Amino acid sequence: MSKYFKTGVDNRKKKLVMKFLAYDEHYNLLVNTIKHPSVKNKEQLNLAFQDYYTEIRIIRYLANAFYFNSINFDKRERLYNFRNTLALDKKDDEGLICVDRISSDEYLVNNESFGNGDLFEGLEREGVIKGYQKLTNRQKFIVTAKYKHEMKEEEISNLLSISQQAISKNHKKALLIIKNAIFNEERR
Repeated sequence: MSKYFKTGVDNRKKKLVMKFLAYDEHYNLLVNTIKHPSVKNKEQLNLAFQDYYTEIRIIRYLANAFYFNSINFDKRERLYNFRNTLALDKKDDEGLICVDRISSDEYLVNNESFGNGDLFEGLEREGVIKGYQKLTNRQKFIVTAKYKHEMKEEEISNLLSISQQAISKNHKKALLIIKNAIFNEERR
């Protein structure tokens, strides 16, 4: 064996052969072939090495496949998140912030999943759920009344016996809290 390793064999091939010979079964086959050189012993050693090399190639192929598929998955995920960002703080053509223009619940709730409980049951996104949990009871009531029961701010103000401006202020503050929670969740 020392003759083999003293010759000018490529280092990668040496490593492959050394790993092959690290198994006792393979090492014994080599020793047996050296001590008793016959066609049968050489054939057994060659078949064992071919099986070992095939396994190495399959493992390398699978590792590369996993690696490149994970890279492609990350690229698709980043592209999806880039294209579907929830940008409530950007100004539109008239100079108004988009939060001021939200009149429906398209970003906050899934209309088909509402039960008889509060708005919390219909929420889908983790950031929205965390933001909703941070709201005060009054803000939760306003958001639920506005989006689940589709009440106008005037109706909510009559129900709570507070001014419509207070309803609007609480509503905007609740949306800001939810927006920040979504932003923080997406940054993780």
